[in-house]
Amino acid sequence: KLQFSLDGEQGEIKFKLDRNKAMGHSIKLSIDKKIELDGRNITIKSLMASPTSTVIKGQIQNIVELGIDYIKEEGFRPSNIEIQLIADGEVIETKGGSIGTSNKGSNFETRYDALPEDTKKVELKLTEFGANHNTKELVQIIKDESKEFKILDKDIRIDRVYEEKGKTYITITTEEGLLLSRVYLNIDGERKREMNTIPGELNKIIDGDAVRIQYTRTMEFEGMGDELELDIQRIQYEKEYDKIIYTYEIK
Repeated sequence: KLQFSLDGEQGEIKFKLDRNKAMGHSIKLSIDKKIELDGRNITIKSLMASPTSTVIKGQIQNIVELGIDYIKEEGFRPSNIEIQLIADGEVIETKGGSIGTSNKGSNFETRYDALPEDTKKVELKLTEFGANHNTKELVQIIKDESKEFKILDKDIRIDRVYEEKGKTYITITTEEGLLLSRVYLNIDGERKREMNTIPGELNKIIDGDAVRIQYTRTMEFEGMGDELELDIQRIQYEKEYDKIIYTYEIK
C-alpha cells in the first residue's frame, strides 16, 4: 500500500506491485495521486526504479486544463518543481529533470540515481515549486510617492518613483524569488517596455520565529511624463516546501 500525508491529512492507496515484471531490483509503481500546489492540482503519476536510475513522472495540467486557461487567458507556466527522493532516510542524488508541454498536457520528469540495494522505505518530499502567472494588473503610480499592493496575494511595495536623464525609474520590494517577468510602464498613455533591472539588496525580516527575505531592485524605462501606470502582465514566483507527500514501504 501507499501511505501519504499532505497538510496534516493522512491516507493510503492500496496497489499491486508486480515483482514478476520487475527486473533485478526494479520497481514500477503507478501512483496517479493529485496534490494541491499554488491553487492547482498537480498529479504525481509514477515512480520507476531500475538498477541504474530512478524516474518520477507527473502532470501539471492536462490538455483540457491547458485549453481552458488559453480561452480564459489565464496562462500558468510552471518553471520549476523539486521533489527529493529519500530511501531509508538518505537523500538520493538528483541527476536532472524537465518540464514540457505537448498535446498530452504539461508534464514533468525528474531523474535520480538508482535506489540502494535492499531499500525498504521510500519517501517523496516536495521542496520547491515555481510558475509564471498571467496577471494583467494595472497600477497607478505617482512620482516621489510610495505604494503597496497585492497581486495573487503576493505583497509588492513601490518604494520610489523618480526621473533622471530622460528616463523613469521605479524601485520596488517583493519577497525573494518573486519576479515581475513581463512589465510595462504607460507614460502619458504610451506603453514603454522595461529596459533594465538594476539589482538592489536583500533584507532579512524577522517576525517572531519566522524569517522572510525581501529583495529590492529598480526598474528602468525610457521616457518621462506626468501620468504613470505600471502594467504588470506576468509574474513568476517560487515557493519553498518541506513536506513529505508520499511514503511507501517495500515488504
